[in-house]
Amino acid sequence: MGLRILEGIMEFHKEVQFIDPVEELVQKLVVCRKMQGLTQKELAVKCGLQQTAIARIETGSTVPRLDTFMKIANALELKPFLQPNTVSEI
Repeated sequence: MGLRILEGIMEFHKEVQFIDPVEELVQKLVVCRKMQGLTQKELAVKCGLQQTAIARIETGSTVPRLDTFMKIANALELKPFLQPNTVSEI
């Protein structure tokens, strides 16, 4: 019985992609950068970082600190905000 449950969980994980919140945020920053027609180098100059730092963040090889996220968001003229996971009914 335990093996069947484990197999079911493994199959579920194959079908449903769980996106890490940091990865999701980085993907949104990449989309915004590209929509604004900026290269990694141009974005790096706007936010005072190296192009290699932008590349490492975009590829997921490094997780930026909050202040670095804020520099990038400001350079892209984005206003970060917190949103609850669920919407409660009133």
